[in-house]
Parts: sequence; structure tokens; C-alpha cells
Amino acid sequence: MRFDFGVKARFFPPSRFIHPFGRRVFTGKELKGFLLDHRVYRQIVPGEAPLLVRTPHGVWVRTSEPKLSGNFAGQPSHEDDVLVACAEVGLPSDSMLYTTEGEGTIADVVRESIARFHDAPGT
Repeated sequence: MRFDFGVKARFFPPSRFIHPFGRRVFTGKELKGFLLDHRVYRQIVPGEAPLLVRTPHGVWVRTSEPKLSGNFAGQPSHEDDVLVACAEVGLPSDSMLYTTEGEGTIADVVRESIARFHDAPGT
């Protein structure tokens, strides 16, 4: 997942940016909502399991399953893809996010990522 625009990005005219799977390209604001707000995520992909899940360590980002590869309007393929996207657009760690269980911050995603990190076997 790679973004070369900020959260305030807007694309004109929208009809020129059609998603290859029939969905239009998100604006920066919509993409931020999709990745960090369960309420927006649910509107875009109704019926999908929550993207952001509260854990004892922070907030976990649900990842895709192999059978869902290529679904651009679903979950990312790696937990840290959301962190990469947030860093690329300059969102600070205290930026709010919303799970089904309530509010959190990007720092909660970082804490969860650290808790899940493990060395590769044999290192």
C-alpha cells in the first residue's frame, strides 16, 4: 500500500479516476476515514469484519486472507500497512482512530505492532 498524497487530497474530475474494480478512487479524507474510522469502513465495505480491533496491547489491524487478494476496498495485506500509510501522509501518533469498541490513537496501533513483533526463526 503506497500513498503519494496527503489527507486533504482531492481528485478532479472524479469520473477520470475510476477504480479498476468499479469503485472510484478515494479522496485523502475518505482514505483516512476508511483506514482509521470503523464507521466509515463499515459504510464502504458493509458486511466485512472490523478492520481495527481493540486488544490488551492496543489496536490490531486485521489483514487480508489469500482468497481476498486483489480486493482494494478491504483490509490491508500486512498489519503495518496502515502505519506506513499514516506515516507517509504525516499523521502524528496521537491522531484519533475509531474501533467498534471506541476511540484509540495511532500510537495504540504502534504498541500492538510491537507486541506482535517477533524475530525470524534462527536469528
